[in-house]
Amino acid sequence: MRLTSFSRPLARRFSEASGTGPLRKTPLHGLHQELGADMTGFGGWDMPLYYKSQGILKEHAHCRAQAGLFDVSHMIPLQILGKDRVKFIEQAL
Repeated sequence: MRLTSFSRPLARRFSEASGTGPLRKTPLHGLHQELGADMTGFGGWDMPLYYKSQGILKEHAHCRAQAGLFDVSHMIPLQILGKDRVKFIEQAL
């Protein structure tokens, strides 16, 4: 089994994240803003910290009692190669 990353080498990615360039936006960025998210920089991305209309405690309680959505589009994409890749991913997840 072999895992490969589609993005830049790790050291370069983190050095760029600490730069002063504009923050990247995930596909859900607009929705986070529409819903009143307090946005903050995280690893070079403009990410939601919490939603002002809910407050941190109400948001936490809602996620525990109902459901929450975590935007993973800023995370490292991987390509899994090999004959048994489907079996591997089913066991891993």
